[in-house]
Amino acid sequence: MQPCIMLHDCQDGVLHPSSITISLDGVDVVIGDDLDITLAFPCLMACYFVYGIQYPRKLRNTLIFLERFLFALPSAEKVPYMVQRAANMLCSK
Repeated sequence: MQPCIMLHDCQDGVLHPSSITISLDGVDVVIGDDLDITLAFPCLMACYFVYGIQYPRKLRNTLIFLERFLFALPSAEKVPYMVQRAANMLCSK
């Protein structure tokens, strides 16, 4: 059971779908004609927290990176070395 973002009718490209749906286990939990891709990612991350879903093993580091460095969410869990290294590379001068 993992949340996913579904983009509908992407005639002008991925960044301009006619509507976006966030689905969880086959159930649409967020539906929005005015929802854009910049709001879809925070809604996707919120699904993990609201429904108490663990990150999938293969996406764990990517989602931890988004959680900690893009959304600046606090966590008691230590950031994995590879995630911290990627963040340092992006923030270096």
